Amino acid sequence: MPHPTGGYALNGKRIPGVTTVIGRFKDAGGLLNWYHKLGLQKKNPGKEARRAADAGTACHELIENYLARRKIHKDKLYKALKLDAEQRQWSDTSYSAFLCWHKETQPRIEEMEVRYVSADLKCGGTPDAVGRLMAHTELYNKRIMLDWKTSNSMSSDHTIQVATYVAMWEEEHGERLDGFLIVRFDKKNGSYEEKYISREDTEPYIGVFRSFRSLYSQLDKLGILYYRKK
Repeated sequence: MPHPTGGYALNGKRIPGVTTVIGRFKDAGGLLNWYHKLGLQKKNPGKEARRAADAGTACHELIENYLARRKIHKDKLYKALKLDAEQRQWSDTSYSAFLCWHKETQPRIEEMEVRYVSADLKCGGTPDAVGRLMAHTELYNKRIMLDWKTSNSMSSDHTIQVATYVAMWEEEHGERLDGFLIVRFDKKNGSYEEKYISREDTEPYIGVFRSFRSLYSQLDKLGILYYRKK
């Protein structure tokens, strides 16, 4: 999902979002291969990335509306996001995969799209959801962080991102989650895949983010971050 309007702030000072920090140290191997493939097809990589992101945003909003039991106005949403026919198909297919996953796992959502600001990690983030899966054999009734993806594949960046959300949630609530689950809804074939990380195995990923955050601060002080401050 896009960053909230206005970004995040701590004690009146602007701080980066989790994905902004991770993005500065992103493993670009897969992205470069994708760019190369698009180049061979004579497509603009930046434009195609935005198209995929917009379709993903649409799917996320459909999921959020469904879980919140709000009426879904799919055509109105697609028109507002200016999605073309292919993008609409991507969103429809990903959303169908979500509906299949939802039916098979029966999630009971406890919170969704709540903004968090961490004084410890000095960053902000908005996890997709926290809840329990009431029809999942392995994760039955565990309280877990849930994150939806519509990308072509899962990456280590996703794991670090959601692990950091777990740390932020626990800092805010003073409780421990049982772990987190990333679910990727494929926009081409309508399948889904899951990646679960138990709370015991989450700590190393949080440690990686701490290292990223420290380096990010140092780069910021040196004035060599690749973003424009507002």
